[in-house]
Amino acid sequence: MTRRTRRRLEREIEDLEEEEYTPLTVCELLSYEFESVDEEAGVVRVVETGELREFSPIFESLGEAVGE
Repeated sequence: MTRRTRRRLEREIEDLEEEEYTPLTVCELLSYEFESVDEEAGVVRVVETGELREFSPIFESLGEAVGE
């Protein structure tokens, strides 16, 4: 078993924080239910699959346009 250094652990945490998620597609938006995971970062979780996805700001604009 190898021992992780503090620097390596900090780098791994930074990598996790900077992870880019697959953008949500329009088809998924219409087909699935979502939960907000990190509203500030625009990350949502697909309820049916548990996958984390990036929620594009354009979808918020579309919701406002249709009155949701």
